[in-house]
Formats: sequence, structure tokens, C-alpha cells
Amino acid sequence: MITSTAASWTQDEAIAYESACECIMHLAGIYSEQIHAARSEVPLNQALIDALRARRAALVQERYALHVQDAMQVARIRSVYGVQVRAHNEIARTGELEP
Repeated sequence: MITSTAASWTQDEAIAYESACECIMHLAGIYSEQIHAARSEVPLNQALIDALRARRAALVQERYALHVQDAMQVARIRSVYGVQVRAHNEIARTGELEP
């Protein structure tokens, strides 16, 4: 039996979904960077490390639960996490956050 592999979503939905996935993974990468930095600090702040790991794990779970046609979640992720990623990138680039 041959089954159809045709997509049941639009190109715009697919692009928005991929953008949301990138936001999640970029933010998870930021948390990984922060975990690495926190592990280098003396004294070690284990509570901070644990909190960052929990946030990163939650992001990964959110990524796996996300569906391409869940437009509300995709939009929320792109909006909320996108702002966080852009702010982090701006600080990394200039050393300060633009107003």
C-alpha cells in the first residue's frame, strides 16, 4: 500500500514553525552558555546551575511537543523567546541592551 506523504500544512506555517524551533534551540544554547559560565565561578552556585538546566530541559520538551499547525504556540514562542534571543544577541554584540 502506498501512503501519501504530502504535507498538510502551508509553507507559511512551516516557516513560522521552523522559526519557533530555532528560537527555542537558540535560547537553549544561551542557557548552555550560562551553565558553562556558572560552572566556572567560585564559589559554585549550584542552585543557579540547576535552575538553568531545568529551564533548558523545559525548552527541549516544549520543542518536542510543538506542532507545525499549533499557530498560537508558534506565535507565542516566536514573540516571547525571539525577544529574549535578540536581547541576548544585542548584549553580546554591544555590551548593553538598546532601549
